[in-house]
Amino acid sequence: MTPVTGRRHALVTGSSSGIGAAIATRFAEEGTLVSVHGRNVDRVNEIAEKIASCGAEATALYGDVSSDFEVEAIVRRAQEVHGPVDILINNAGRIPRFFGDWEKTSTEEWLELYDTNVVGAVRFVRNVLPQMRKGGWGRIIHIGSISADVPPPGTQISYGATKAALLNFSVGLAKILSGSGITVNCVSPGTIDTPGLARIFTEGDPGPDFGKTWPEVRKALISGIRRNYAGRMGGVAEVAELVTFLCSARAGYINGVNYRIDGGTAGGR
Repeated sequence: MTPVTGRRHALVTGSSSGIGAAIATRFAEEGTLVSVHGRNVDRVNEIAEKIASCGAEATALYGDVSSDFEVEAIVRRAQEVHGPVDILINNAGRIPRFFGDWEKTSTEEWLELYDTNVVGAVRFVRNVLPQMRKGGWGRIIHIGSISADVPPPGTQISYGATKAALLNFSVGLAKILSGSGITVNCVSPGTIDTPGLARIFTEGDPGPDFGKTWPEVRKALISGIRRNYAGRMGGVAEVAELVTFLCSARAGYINGVNYRIDGGTAGGR
């Protein structure tokens, strides 16, 4: 069977762990050239080396998505190593504490979150679009969140607001790029079982007592604020499969769409 993506070049931001790492690894399995990105040098190198050990081609890139200069340098380096970026996955982002008092969240914190989660994606798009337009083909996927539609309590209201803005940006960009051969879609995960999420709920984030161990917390979340029809958390591999398909030639007629992969959480509310 023909690979879903083939010999393309994918830049996956925030791919040093969790969902981003799963997406980068899945692309590599498809024979895609992969640029792995993050701010933690050790973790970025670990994922890039893991991919390379399987016989795929990957390069490690480091930098802050809230810096115009650093984003430009990241894209330039990716293109030097693997050529033009055909696929951009904007996964990098910040998340505030889950259960703080949102009224005590400062204006500066709101702006910093927006700058990373929304403007960070804009920076990468601006830098890859010239080559995508020149080649007449491209795939841009923004990793959103069901928090855009169903924000959890506390300071997560600010996070949900940034993801709603990212979704709006995705649809608007798809319209602007109409007829260019470049598609833009948003993938919005629900509660996905990642080490990062486990740390948030088991290492002191103030809020309801969901339990002391990660299995206890998982059960409490799925029966409570993240109740869904599937009755479980999602896996990073499931998100990666959806993203990979949307970046394939088979998905060329899918454009300007938001795919919720949440087990029915939005409906389960």
